Amino acid sequence: MTAEPICETTFVQTLLDIAKFPERHRAVANTWADHFGVPPERRDEFILHYLTHTSSTRCWCVSLHKDDSVPRPTVARFGRQLQYFDGRLISAVRFDEKRKVPVHAPTASRALTLAHQLIIHGGAQALLTSFSKHARDLALHESQLSIKPLMKLDFLAASEEGRNKRFYGPRNRFYLTCIGATLKKFCQSLDQELLHAVRSVQCPSAQLYNWLARGDRTRRLQALKAQPVLIPVLVIGHALPWPHLADSGILEQCPWKDLQEYCGSCDDDCTRDGAGLVGHAADTGLPLNKVLAWLFSTPISAIRYLGQQRVYDTGSALSRLNAEGLEAGWGDLIAGARLGNRRPSTKAQWRSFYKFRSAIPWSLLRALPDMNALLAGCPTDWADPAWSNITTKLVDLRELFSSLDRAGSRAALNTKNRLNAFVGGLSFRQISNLTDAFHGELEAIRARLEKAIPPEPSDAFTRWPGLMLNTDTITCCETGLHIVELRCADDLDLEHHALGHCIDTYDYHAFSGNCRLLSIRSGATPLASVELALRAHGHEHKTGQSGKWTPRHLHVVQI
Repeated sequence: MTAEPICETTFVQTLLDIAKFPERHRAVANTWADHFGVPPERRDEFILHYLTHTSSTRCWCVSLHKDDSVPRPTVARFGRQLQYFDGRLISAVRFDEKRKVPVHAPTASRALTLAHQLIIHGGAQALLTSFSKHARDLALHESQLSIKPLMKLDFLAASEEGRNKRFYGPRNRFYLTCIGATLKKFCQSLDQELLHAVRSVQCPSAQLYNWLARGDRTRRLQALKAQPVLIPVLVIGHALPWPHLADSGILEQCPWKDLQEYCGSCDDDCTRDGAGLVGHAADTGLPLNKVLAWLFSTPISAIRYLGQQRVYDTGSALSRLNAEGLEAGWGDLIAGARLGNRRPSTKAQWRSFYKFRSAIPWSLLRALPDMNALLAGCPTDWADPAWSNITTKLVDLRELFSSLDRAGSRAALNTKNRLNAFVGGLSFRQISNLTDAFHGELEAIRARLEKAIPPEPSDAFTRWPGLMLNTDTITCCETGLHIVELRCADDLDLEHHALGHCIDTYDYHAFSGNCRLLSIRSGATPLASVELALRAHGHEHKTGQSGKWTPRHLHVVQI
């Protein structure tokens, strides 16, 4: 008997609470309720939650004292992250709604209490710039929290793709602006010399800042200046290389006894502390270049060369870690520095080199002691147009390894292992001849099979599911070029005869769902072929998110 009056009272109270907000604010909330199609019975709840959540930025910064002459302990909130600078080191923690963290800036004593209560509970990634993936994640999370009642009903509302970009685009930019403004105030409390040092190497990372602050300040700043890319890579990355005794797999004894403790117990020991090793080397005055040369098993001239390169040209440590993964980051740098008269020096040359090396199949790259033997007879100028054809040939080598993988037999596995060792000592010319012979043999095998077992006429026209929706052709208005999706083996065969490459062998990959194939054409004339595939980002492999595909995962394998 009392249920209806209570519901009526709650409904009226909700309307009264909504009426407290400005009319323009309410209009925006109604717009998003219409956009997401909120059910009528949940509309008022959604609007009130949105209005309440968006009435504050949930970003604030509180300095614990006002002496500008020294680094000031400071507490800051960035959405669901609390960040604390204790006057020396920066720490951070993520929290949920169960934690009572003020929406607006608290008093200094309350902020300090919060820091002491929360910071000890976890080690989140602290921010030094809003131009980072972590800052974008925080902004996205705030946008999602503003429509939290809806997300319980429709999980697709959490996606920022498709029509939801209309909501997430401006909301994410707004929260990023708020995070950036608060972060600017937070950074004013830090040690400005150390802050300038991490920014000067284009690596605004709290890990690097803390590394500089922990040890001998002067020597660590000198070490960073001497190796502005390799040092941050080792400090921020999650792995540390260690030399092996030749052909034994046994880890070498370090020439500097003080550094032996960082060796770890086995080859794949990911607990090796790169930050600790280079920090100890810098603090004790060990010859840094010699330590790095031994660590990377490379000539000291290559290490010196990297130290002389501008970060602008090579790319920062963060860009290398993003490209190679947190378990590496130094591979391309060391390989480029060992190329002798082919060493890249300008930004354009380093980019060309990175692009070339990323195209080399992993099986070949792993077998290479260095790249000089591979590049024998190749151009010395990284701007030479011949590199495009060289890259294509090396990518083509991947087909040989893939064919052995598909065979799946012990004999195929043994052949692949022997091939790995064999190609490691070949030059590009020899590898090119090998791939040409491989494709010639494939055509001969196919001809023999078709002679023994004539294919059904319909086999060549059986279509696999397409990538493009409702059409197989897209026309570019600006250029007049057509992008045509290749959907069957006959399409691939025609493309093969028109351009002379091996796309006719890709029908198995396409039927398996491993790739999709496009043809770029002028009128009816094919100009280029494109292979597309879905690839998960490095962090998604670890978090189990690789099954949630979006257009961002679409990767151009080769053109």
